[in-house]
Amino acid sequence: MKKLLLMMSLLLTFSMFCACSNSDEMDSYLSNSNLENEIDNVQDIIQVSFSLLNDKGKPDSLFRYGEDICFELMITNKSDKKLFFFDDVFLGNDFFTVYREDGTYVGTPWTSIGTEFSGAGITISPKSSKRYTCKWIGMEADRPIEKKHELDPLPKGSYYTKTCIKYRDLNNVIQDIYIEKEFYTRFIIQ
Repeated sequence: MKKLLLMMSLLLTFSMFCACSNSDEMDSYLSNSNLENEIDNVQDIIQVSFSLLNDKGKPDSLFRYGEDICFELMITNKSDKKLFFFDDVFLGNDFFTVYREDGTYVGTPWTSIGTEFSGAGITISPKSSKRYTCKWIGMEADRPIEKKHELDPLPKGSYYTKTCIKYRDLNNVIQDIYIEKEFYTRFIIQ
């Protein structure tokens, strides 16, 4: 009788293990595909693009020495919610940072980001786009980017810029979920 009970216990344990295993695999598969769709939806709701612009305002990666490179970030808000900087959208400390090809830090075209005003005043309205720019040499910059002095032209050579931006996942019930997007762009000064 003990052998029969032991055998039945083993069979019951084995069948429960198999059932849980299949269920977990199915739940995992469903969760992963739902997550991918959710991320795709968020990226459709908030679209972010980065470009380097030449003197004519056209995207480029080859510049003449002395040409004032314009760093441009475009954020499109396709949601029905107003987006607030420093609440829904964050610019990292590496925002528009320039490095030499070998990784040596060169600098940023901006002096500070959003230190002289409240983030509540910087918004992106629903169903609209906003363009944020900062020139390397000139004083032109769009809030929340601030520039207090002009910079010398970048010397001839190969460079890259890294820009990181985080924005709220508007489809997620949990308010503290963000998506991070990093842009890496190579360019040459000749």
